[in-house]
Amino acid sequence: MGLIENGELLSEKTKEILSVYLNELEKNHIEKLILGCTHYPFLVPLMKTMGYKDDFFINPAICLIKDAYEYLKSHNLLNTKRTKDIEFFISADKEGFMQKSKLFLDINSALIIK
Repeated sequence: MGLIENGELLSEKTKEILSVYLNELEKNHIEKLILGCTHYPFLVPLMKTMGYKDDFFINPAICLIKDAYEYLKSHNLLNTKRTKDIEFFISADKEGFMQKSKLFLDINSALIIK
């Protein structure tokens, strides 16, 4: 996860480490790979360069997002008002969080409430 958090998503080092794990899984003839960590979807573009297709991956976050959307919609809790303000409530390193959020969330500024 450290490589991902440092933005080394397409680095040779990340590819080498990923290859070791994927080779082990391939020995067991897996058909699908569950992306069971919030960091793993960031590795999908790299895995695609290694020959894996979209239908190989199962991202549980997608199901969660769809369920949350349906729940909010059915209970009339869906916020349809668009806003440019983004607020984060964090309990960790403020500066580190801002650096990583810019890398992974494609945002330039946000209000951080600690």
